Amino acid sequence: MYTEVDNLLIGIKDENGVTHTEFEYREMTGHDEEALAKPKVKDNGSVALRTVLERCIIRIGGITKDSVKPNKWKEIIQGMYINDQDYAFMKIRALSIGDTLTVTNKCPNPSCKKKIKTEFEIDEFEIIPYDGIEDIEFELPKGYYDKEGNKHTTGTIRRPVGLDREILDISARNNFGLANTLLLARCIKTLGDVKIHDSVIKDLSMKDRDYLLKLLAEHRCGYDIGEFDIECPECGEQFTVTLNNADFL
Repeated sequence: MYTEVDNLLIGIKDENGVTHTEFEYREMTGHDEEALAKPKVKDNGSVALRTVLERCIIRIGGITKDSVKPNKWKEIIQGMYINDQDYAFMKIRALSIGDTLTVTNKCPNPSCKKKIKTEFEIDEFEIIPYDGIEDIEFELPKGYYDKEGNKHTTGTIRRPVGLDREILDISARNNFGLANTLLLARCIKTLGDVKIHDSVIKDLSMKDRDYLLKLLAEHRCGYDIGEFDIECPECGEQFTVTLNNADFL
């Protein structure tokens, strides 16, 4: 079995606090394609991405897939930062399918509606480096008031991991505000001496919530697949498309 080796941007910590960044992976096979086609997998893009990583990554540092139980390996993959998940997925995708991605969009001009195929090369996407900050410190613009009237403004927040994304996937489609609440409740590690739970996050002002979401975005790393401008060759209409991981499956 042919494999390749690369390094994660952030890495994972083992039970002893040692960070592992080197990972070994193989290309996808027909068995993996069948696994991705299962209803519970294909209907959730985050689960589909994790399934690819769970099956195709065979080693992270000194931790091998065969040396741990399946449920433990799943937990390890779910515990990867989404920045690392996305990076590893792109490497597996390139090895398995190639560096070229073809995306089909429909021209938004009502009188045109032409289907437009656009090709992207994976190496065209910028890779934003990891800034080395594990726990991101913050100071809320307005702050949270507890039941005693004490104001809390400072704390730390971590980057989302794969499990966060899987849990939020359905919520994001049904209620974007709820998804933001769940994300912040899971990722905020400290806020003064306040015990973090959903109701605390709901009580935060929109200004504070927006500040925290933007802070996470500012500290992103990995492939920047973002937005791209496209011009319709039929009518000349210009519009913007946003790529996401589902486009690469």
